[in-house]
Amino acid sequence: MVDLKGKGIIYEEDDEPIQLFDEDDAHTIREYRMSLIGKVLNPKKQNVEKLIQYMPTQWKMQDRITANDLGNGKFLFNFASEEDLQAVLTLQENSVKNLKNIGRKLGHVDTIELEAGRLLINVDTRKPPVFKKKVQSPVGEEVTITIKYDLLFKHCTPCGLLTHEESYCSKKVEMMKAQTVKA
Repeated sequence: MVDLKGKGIIYEEDDEPIQLFDEDDAHTIREYRMSLIGKVLNPKKQNVEKLIQYMPTQWKMQDRITANDLGNGKFLFNFASEEDLQAVLTLQENSVKNLKNIGRKLGHVDTIELEAGRLLINVDTRKPPVFKKKVQSPVGEEVTITIKYDLLFKHCTPCGLLTHEESYCSKKVEMMKAQTVKA
């Protein structure tokens, strides 16, 4: 060992290999085999505490999952059963399929942002955009989803077309005439 210039830095000239040990990790594997560990990628926008409260409810497993904030944007979900864990792991695959299925009803799907639940879709601008759509879950439950469009400016609200603004809408004029006749 050499002390360089009295700075207290010690360099080893020893080239002998470091001995590693084969440890039995069976206990650790057994303890965490029904766990998911994750990390938020954007901690300024993603709150771990809210995530660990929200996700078990979203999965409808709030009474069968324990969740822990591990610090530094990391979290742990412990599942009560292998079936619950597998159901959550297949949700992502199903989510991509479902987003594609919804997107195909609106136009041509270009890009999917699964984490944000967003799609980039090429739509036919000659048709009005769809803002609400009914969807049916695999168990038959029907709900209405709201579709939001980014950067949708100056479209006609009465007829929904993107080709003109409300002030130039012939449908609006017809609707106003019909209301005037009824009055």
